Formats: sequence, C-alpha cells, structure tokens
Amino acid sequence: MKLSDDRSSLAKRLESLREQNGWTKTLVADKLGLKNMATYANWEYGTREPDLQSLKDLASIYNVSVDYLAYGTSSSVKDKPTDTDLDKMLDSAMSFDGEPITDHDREIIRAYLKGKYGK
Repeated sequence: MKLSDDRSSLAKRLESLREQNGWTKTLVADKLGLKNMATYANWEYGTREPDLQSLKDLASIYNVSVDYLAYGTSSSVKDKPTDTDLDKMLDSAMSFDGEPITDHDREIIRAYLKGKYGK
C-alpha cells in the first residue's frame, strides 16, 4: 500500500527498509515482540512514532543506526570494522582490565575477530 507523501521521513524510511528486506509488517512486529501488528503499521503510516527503545530495536533488526532512522543521517548500514581498524585498535592496545597485552595476546584476539567478521 503506497501512502501519501505527507508522511514523516521516519515512516518512509521504515517502509523502505521493510520492503528492501522483503518483510511484511506482521513479521517486523513479531521481530520486535509487539503484541499487535497495528502498532508497527501506525509507525509506517506516520500516525504514531516509536519510542526510543523501539527505535533502538528497529535499528537493530534493520542493521542501521538510530540516527539514520530518526534523521536520515550517517550510513544507512552499520559499518563493520575493517582489518585496518582492528589492526590499529590491537596495535594501540597496551592493556586490558589492568593487565598488559602481549604480542601473543594480540594475535589471538586478531584471529578471533577476523573469524567473527569473516576477514
């Protein structure tokens, strides 16, 4: 159902993200743990707006930032760390929880993170 252009930007972004994922309003409502699909539908229709926790939950299921949902700013998709980001972070880390980090520790952490992020 296409709606008029007088909806909020948030409502339009919610509809667009849902459609990009090929999801129904009912599926999104279920993912959010909403008791009633109409709650989510009203957010898309622009007749109601989600509270902050619901915005956080929406951002999580759509893999976007809250800033993107609310304001259309920043990247629509959360950026994954790159090898360079992880390497820089590990190289600059000197300690964890008060204990020094050794080169061996860094390599173990690096291997874990690369496995997690598929790098």
